[in-house]
Amino acid sequence: MGTIIRSQLYQLKRMKFAFVIYLLFVLGIGLTTITMSGGEACEYMEEFVLKNPDFMVSFGILTIGLWVGYTCGMDFRDKVSNYEVMYGHSRLQVYAGRFIPGCLVSAVSATILVLVTMLFGGILRGFEGGEDTVNLCIRCTLTIFPYLRMTAFLVCLTFVIRNPYIIMSMGYCFFMAYAVTASIDLKMSRSNISSITNLRGLMDCSGWSIYNLDPVKGIVNYDTFDTGLSAGLVLETIGSSIVMMGIYFVIGYLFFKKSDLD
Repeated sequence: MGTIIRSQLYQLKRMKFAFVIYLLFVLGIGLTTITMSGGEACEYMEEFVLKNPDFMVSFGILTIGLWVGYTCGMDFRDKVSNYEVMYGHSRLQVYAGRFIPGCLVSAVSATILVLVTMLFGGILRGFEGGEDTVNLCIRCTLTIFPYLRMTAFLVCLTFVIRNPYIIMSMGYCFFMAYAVTASIDLKMSRSNISSITNLRGLMDCSGWSIYNLDPVKGIVNYDTFDTGLSAGLVLETIGSSIVMMGIYFVIGYLFFKKSDLD
């Protein structure tokens, strides 16, 4: 299995087009962050993140289909997985050798985009520092777990559909699903019921506003957010992601095990 994983990673290194697209996403984050500077004023990076939680994870969602399609789906075009089975590898090794790098590469890449968005916000607005900064960094880092859950589903789906281009387009489908849940102000839209709602729950902090009258500026709005993380949120995020990854792994393997080598 280790040989198959290394082979997948080596194959991914040679796909320069995927890296070009990924760099375009990074550039898009930078340009969008600069553009958003002309809108509602945010004094520090922390305020920018808190007021734009959906923007923080959007680019990561869009990229997961790209990486899963390239890492796990391209081999179905030239029947590489079939040849690996014919040359003595078990189907479990062939499947796990794609499931593991597919999930890790996609989820880590998506999480990096979330952290890059924070970095761009800090470069443009500065870092306030303190407890809020630490809490937001933890929240952004924890997004790797719902991203892992999301990519595990896509890897499972890859072995059912066997079409890398459909899988690549699924990133946009997840993005649209996230946009729908973001427009619904319900507790369920921030729960761990799915990877999408889990992402929203991690990035959406409760807050309140205080208004004051300034003789020069007029009405001044002071926003306050609760960035603290409960142990329950952390454990539910990690636990639900691990459980669902295990379920998707088993479903995908059972389907691949019973499928014909065509």
